Amino acid sequence: METLSQKEIKVIEQYCGADFGQRCKGVLHRTKEKKVRIVNTGMVSSGKSSLFNALIDSSGEYFPTGAARTTTQADFFEYNDISYIDTPGIDVKNEDDAVAFCTIMEADIVLMAHNIRTGPLNRSEVEWLERIAAGMNSREMCQSRLVFVNTWKDTREKDVDYEDIISDVKDMVFATIGVEIPCFEVSVKKYQSGIKNQKDILVANSGIQELRDFLEKFANEYTKKKEEIDRTERELLFQDIRKQLDFIKAEKEAQVHKIQTRVSGHYKSRRSAWQNVYDYFAAQRSKLTNLQNELEEMYRDVDSLFKGIWQFQKR
Repeated sequence: METLSQKEIKVIEQYCGADFGQRCKGVLHRTKEKKVRIVNTGMVSSGKSSLFNALIDSSGEYFPTGAARTTTQADFFEYNDISYIDTPGIDVKNEDDAVAFCTIMEADIVLMAHNIRTGPLNRSEVEWLERIAAGMNSREMCQSRLVFVNTWKDTREKDVDYEDIISDVKDMVFATIGVEIPCFEVSVKKYQSGIKNQKDILVANSGIQELRDFLEKFANEYTKKKEEIDRTERELLFQDIRKQLDFIKAEKEAQVHKIQTRVSGHYKSRRSAWQNVYDYFAAQRSKLTNLQNELEEMYRDVDSLFKGIWQFQKR
């Protein structure tokens, strides 16, 4: 994989699609990178940037936040030997989605944020999660690299149906990627209030410290098996590319066979039609030849008859 050239990647993109090209670039990048990279992703206003600010204890908002689209490129910050990478929100601009997907494919661990106050996942989130899972090649890889976080839990946790909503979200995540992954519920607002007012109960109930501890442990365990994970993903990626190329090849061969069959049938049909025309005219020509021969024979007979009559009259 280390020798995969840009030209070869372009060929893969041409025949297999842009996502396959990004996956190749991502594997190449992760193979060279030794430090664990955690990237966030999610809809605009899902709380991605605020969550990362809390995880790195950045009171000054290292990652810009706001109700509108504030993150337009991938920003990163190193904290406790982990690179935290903030990406643009999805489903707003195609170029933002392209930046986000490219960054995700280069990262080791992907943290997907969902704003729980909006209820279950929407269609764009499901399709995005499907795309990420497809880029990870296998369910086992998803378990090794995917973490799901429900943000803004303080806005819904007192609702009577809160647990049902959380359960529905987990079911949707499982149905989308086909395997259970770590899921958390957090409130950045609670965490910030607890830090500011020195209330440990708010900090504990925010879920931020629990998530931070998990990610640091998760990243530490990932580091130990990073080389194996990268090698496995390379193998799976090559298998996917081969399958895709074989499928495309089979489709092209089927198209060629279909065209050849149609052309051959058309040729045979035309040939048969022309043969019928030829046979018709050949038959007419033969008939005409016979008629001409009969006419000539008649001329000879008549001429002979006239001569006989002429001689008879002279007697």
